[in-house]
Amino acid sequence: MSNKVDTQVQFALNYVKENKYAYGPAYSSKNLVWNVDKIEENDSGITRIYINYKVSEESQNYGSEYIDIDQENNILSRRQIKILKDPKPIVLMVLTFISIVIAAVSIPIMIFDPFSGDKLYVGGRTLWLRSEEPKTLDYILYEAADTKGDMYFWEIMPDDMDSNNLALVEITISNQKSNTVNLNIDYESSELHTEDAKYKPLNIIQRAEAKTNDDFSKTNTIENFIPMWGKVVLNRGEQIRGYIVFEVKKNSDYKQFRWKTADTIIVNY
Repeated sequence: MSNKVDTQVQFALNYVKENKYAYGPAYSSKNLVWNVDKIEENDSGITRIYINYKVSEESQNYGSEYIDIDQENNILSRRQIKILKDPKPIVLMVLTFISIVIAAVSIPIMIFDPFSGDKLYVGGRTLWLRSEEPKTLDYILYEAADTKGDMYFWEIMPDDMDSNNLALVEITISNQKSNTVNLNIDYESSELHTEDAKYKPLNIIQRAEAKTNDDFSKTNTIENFIPMWGKVVLNRGEQIRGYIVFEVKKNSDYKQFRWKTADTIIVNY
């Protein structure tokens, strides 16, 4: 490498070490290890430097990003290619999935209609649904118990942290007419519409990363978070309440939530 490229590489490494915010709250305070993976130069004098980062030299789990830097050592852009994630404890995740279904077990509907006159409460052929207006978050952190009652913290982050946020939608679904309704809450179960795009929900079970107590600030925890994903049986006179998560472009203007499983219900914001 030329002296110019050597200088650019060192500058890029110093930059990422001093600006760890892009790695999310779980890793921004950790002592990471960085390695240059590849360097690309072009005729305009801009150098693209690919950098891998991980928690230790021995770790096989790593994240990657690239930095574009010009001849005057100005950082032109920074992009996360692969976000560093903790290995998923499969057994614990299965238990957590079961506990989510148990936690989302139907609640008897109140004798009177608690959402009467609410424009966010809409009926379909079979179901009634209320959707809170979406909350825009940089990331989601929640606490959930497994079937043994042990509590764990879980974190969900956007795949593209530079361009995207998470939209958190709390919904309540009621079955007031049918004997039994089978809900399959998956990628096709709902849509969140913005002014420019339509988004499908995230698989909360796959995307959630287990965290230790030292990985984050608990002040960011969402209280009473019940992720909705998987199959749920809803008998007549019962309802469930929980959260669906979408990854959306930053500064999105939310227009509509559309429920599509077992019934079609549209809520306009």
